[in-house]
Amino acid sequence: MSDRGMKKWAPYASLIEQGRYVRQVRQHHRMIQRPHLASDQAQHIERVLTSPIQNPYHVTYFQDGCIQHALLCIKTIDMVNQTVIFDTLIVAYRDLLNIESFHQ
Repeated sequence: MSDRGMKKWAPYASLIEQGRYVRQVRQHHRMIQRPHLASDQAQHIERVLTSPIQNPYHVTYFQDGCIQHALLCIKTIDMVNQTVIFDTLIVAYRDLLNIESFHQ
C-alpha cells in the first residue's frame, strides 16, 4: 500500500473553518525558536552594518517563527530603535542572522 502523503488531509479541509484550522496547524508545526548567534557571527553583522553601506545585501533574518532570506538594499540604520531599515522591510538587530554583500 502506498503512502498518500498530504492527500490524506484533503478531506479535513472541505469546510472553510476546517481549512483555516488545518493551515494554522501546518504553520505552527513549521515554526522554530529564534536561533542564537555565536559571538563571531554577531561581530560580523556589526562589522557589516558599521562599514560604508554597499547595496544590495543577502540578508537572513528571523520573522514569525521562520528563517527568511532576501536580497535587500539598506536605506538607513536606526540606532535608537535598534533596527535596520531596508527598502521594503524593517528588521530588528536581534532578528538579523546573517548579512553578506551581494557581488554582481
